[in-house]
Amino acid sequence: MATESGNESTESNTIDMTPPPSKKVARAKRFCDSWLGEPDFSSWLQKCEGSPFKAFCTLCQRELQCGKSELRRHASTQSHITMVCNREGLTDTDSAEWVASASLSERVKRAEIIYVLNMVEHSRSFHSYEQHRRVQLRAVDSMDVLKKMKLKSAKIAAITKNVINEAIVRNVTEILRNISFSILVDVTTDVSGYKNLCILARYNYDGANHTYLLDYLHLREGNAEHLYDCFKYSMEKYNIPVKNVIGISVDNATVMMGKHDSFVSRLMAENDSEVVVLPCICHSIHLATCNACEKLPPHVEYLLLSLYRYFTTSPKKEESLKDIQEIMNMAKKKLLQSSTTNWLALSQCIDRVLKHWNVLYTYFAVQMYTVADALFPAMTLEEGIFNRMNYPLTKAYLEFLNYVLRLSANFNALFQTNDIIVHSFYVECTKFLTLVASNFMQPEVIQRNDLCTIDPYNGEYLLPSNKINVGQGARRTLCEFTSSMEEGKQGKITAFYNNCLQYYQELFQQTVKRLPFQNNFIRDLSFLIPENALQKNKNLSQLDSIFEKFKTKILEMDTTKEWCELGRLIEQNEVDDLSKLKPVQFWSKIQSMKSSNNKNMFPNISKLANMCLCLPHSNAEMERFFLMVREVQTLDRNRLKPDTIAAITRIKLHLRDTKKTSMDYPVTVDMLKLFNSKMYNRKVISANISDVIVEDEADDNESADTDTE
Repeated sequence: MATESGNESTESNTIDMTPPPSKKVARAKRFCDSWLGEPDFSSWLQKCEGSPFKAFCTLCQRELQCGKSELRRHASTQSHITMVCNREGLTDTDSAEWVASASLSERVKRAEIIYVLNMVEHSRSFHSYEQHRRVQLRAVDSMDVLKKMKLKSAKIAAITKNVINEAIVRNVTEILRNISFSILVDVTTDVSGYKNLCILARYNYDGANHTYLLDYLHLREGNAEHLYDCFKYSMEKYNIPVKNVIGISVDNATVMMGKHDSFVSRLMAENDSEVVVLPCICHSIHLATCNACEKLPPHVEYLLLSLYRYFTTSPKKEESLKDIQEIMNMAKKKLLQSSTTNWLALSQCIDRVLKHWNVLYTYFAVQMYTVADALFPAMTLEEGIFNRMNYPLTKAYLEFLNYVLRLSANFNALFQTNDIIVHSFYVECTKFLTLVASNFMQPEVIQRNDLCTIDPYNGEYLLPSNKINVGQGARRTLCEFTSSMEEGKQGKITAFYNNCLQYYQELFQQTVKRLPFQNNFIRDLSFLIPENALQKNKNLSQLDSIFEKFKTKILEMDTTKEWCELGRLIEQNEVDDLSKLKPVQFWSKIQSMKSSNNKNMFPNISKLANMCLCLPHSNAEMERFFLMVREVQTLDRNRLKPDTIAAITRIKLHLRDTKKTSMDYPVTVDMLKLFNSKMYNRKVISANISDVIVEDEADDNESADTDTE
């Protein structure tokens, strides 16, 4: 077999009758001069004199086979890397000599190591680099831009507050000056002891609902006068008329909801009562549940609190519990923390205790015999827990709570959504009241339209005590207890049913007291539902309570006319499509409809609908905002000033609201105009409010460098 001309030739003869299969001969690769200019090889590769099929490594002083894959394989060997680092004593990769002599792949490795070090140092997510890389590719269009960029902490703070944030403020406040909107108001206390007032604006614009941070301020005191003064200050600062506020959602605190001297009473007085006041429904149902739980024996709550405290204070006890869980073939799970103030948060805690009831009972039964002290017979914590678990109906009470708390928790979760459900507010409240009543009232009573007026303590309306619904789990436990030999069991069972009945009665009464069953305005918001709006024969009085609330904001006659025509002037094929839309989309379509002369067909009724669609159904959005504040103001960033916290959270809220990220959020011309030396100017609050608002004199950062051009 012969090779190409120029190669050494060899011949082999064979005496076999059948020659072996021919093998593919590897052709030797010639040295390419272009390799000398490639960044991966240029610092150490030379052409081997005398052999066109060889290459020479100047660092390792050895000949190599030609070929890119062979050269890369050699460059990745440990011996070659060591020689690169040791060349002229270059152990520091930051030196210019090392960078000049290193290959491209080595420089890439160095860069990746530095990035990872930075991520670890600042506790960034391992997923954050990919986002950073894509942002850098979008932001930096050339190396000249990257070299000219200078971002120190003072400049970053200035861009955040006075460029990006200021552009958002100008854009949204211009909208709020010309439309009606609602506000959500709440106060929280931080670790410094100051009150933090948050005001969120909720408005309907361009066929969508939006949430915007109107202001976030540190207060010296949280009384109604100071709260309202801060609200007025924010409205005047942005030149937004107070008359534009048509709705407010607050918690049930007296300082917010009091009849005479509260935030709401002051707002109603200034706005001629043309404001819809909506107490947070989530907070209301929580308070109703807390009051109902007081009707149950206190040892149930004590048991839940003691179980968690007992195991979390001792790793040794946790390990002992895990051992028993393993012996009894149970999943090794920790107990969940209960709350002394939030009964709705107990559902999962109770569920975990019930699933591990036998394990816990066995554990404390063993502890009873190991911790007993004859000299000091006072009850230990273990004995206290065991005695409560050993009480025959403790488990039944927990199973009852596991059932009834889920009813309240599911109703609460319904109003935690960001979706608009104000149109079904009244219906959902009625469903919940009916659900509660179905557990302890006669069936014919539940069907009454005036259920909210029923006296839950009237015996004529109630089921027999032993017929009330306590949940399947509690009922099974009661059946087991009934068949036991326990003395006085009938009295204990009767007491159990009476306690459960009192729970239902209190929950029913508190629900009627705290939810808006007597509010005709809330009931009539069902006009927002597309099916109701598209009916040809409408109840003309459905909008009366809404007209009564917004006397000066709506043209009643024109709106009523359009309301009546809404179902008649739209073709049937359009009606079928429109009725399938959500209320926000539906009214956006109605608002955009034009007549033959190119005028809006339904300007007044669509304006009324947009006003009502911005009404908040709960204060859950406020809780999410405070969570965002805690994510921003961490231990490492505890020097952030209130206006900086406001700017950061406003931007984050705006990004979420517009469904944008740093990858696609538009950098506008207005932002570029704001990006100048004036962005470092500090905004000062007016003197007439300085005794109310705490103005933090500390800087947001340790560096005061202003590296602007």
